[in-house]
Amino acid sequence: MLYVGDLMTKRKFYAELRIDTKHYPTTVYEILEALFPNHREYTDFAYFLVKKARDEGWDKGEWIRIILEFVKEYSKTYNLGISPGDVEELLQKYEEYNERYSATTRNNKIRALAREKGLDIDTWYYKYRSIIKRLKRLGMIYEKNGHYSQSKEFLRILQKMTEALIDFYSGKDEEW
Repeated sequence: MLYVGDLMTKRKFYAELRIDTKHYPTTVYEILEALFPNHREYTDFAYFLVKKARDEGWDKGEWIRIILEFVKEYSKTYNLGISPGDVEELLQKYEEYNERYSATTRNNKIRALAREKGLDIDTWYYKYRSIIKRLKRLGMIYEKNGHYSQSKEFLRILQKMTEALIDFYSGKDEEW
């Protein structure tokens, strides 16, 4: 096993990749599986967020819309007890309330509607925050001025590791 992450300080949310060197990841989804081992739901949600960050990103205050968009897609594959049509209805209400109410009032109304339909937004919010923190610590996304976007920090980390290995194999690391 190869561990990559913040192992010196144990925090509630940290980025630790557990990579089996005999079956190493070859896709972003597999990298995320190494970040969230044995948690398919977290891996799927993280993959959704990474793609969203790559495409256009999202504002921090839009968290409830992001959760609903994911649940809509996820409920097409897995039985969550709520249909994609019900989630689509919640998304429409979100847009409607977004124009009429403050963010807090909008979110409280959407939470109440979701609860009526059998969807616990608060549980999904906890998962969302956990995933966001790990993705930020891993360097796959970043937040600037309340907007989440794709980060290339993880790519830089892997490039530095590659350079270190190339230097080692070529003998350059011994030249002090």
